Formats: sequence, C-alpha cells, structure tokens
Amino acid sequence: IEITEREIEVVGDFAWFVGDFRVTYTLREPGATPKTEYGRSLILFKRGGDGRWRIPRDMDSPAPHREAAR
Repeated sequence: IEITEREIEVVGDFAWFVGDFRVTYTLREPGATPKTEYGRSLILFKRGGDGRWRIPRDMDSPAPHREAAR
C-alpha cells in the first residue's frame, strides 16, 4: 500500500486526513497476476477526554489513477 497525503488539518478536538492510495495485491488463485487499485481516503480523528486521538469515521472510495486521467 502506498499513501500520498493531500491534506491534514487540526481544528480543536477534530482532525482530518485526505489522501490518495494505491494498493497492489495478488489473489490466491493459480496463475493470478498482481492487480493494482487506486482510491482516495478521508479519515476523521477526534480527541477524547483522555487526550488520545481516535478514528470515528474512515471512508475510502475508488478513484482513477492520476496519470491515467490525464
């Protein structure tokens, strides 16, 4: 998995991360070839009363590869 940061912002007890990702995998089937998928990710963080950051929301969605979209 390769992740590229687009944006990180912290506002009070909330923060978010926006990025692009590329994941390459091979299915466990005879003769399977590696497959690469691209997508975007949005992760929301919330600081708890104990000061620890937690992830209440995490969303990923498929997206075309930037080079292929040009």
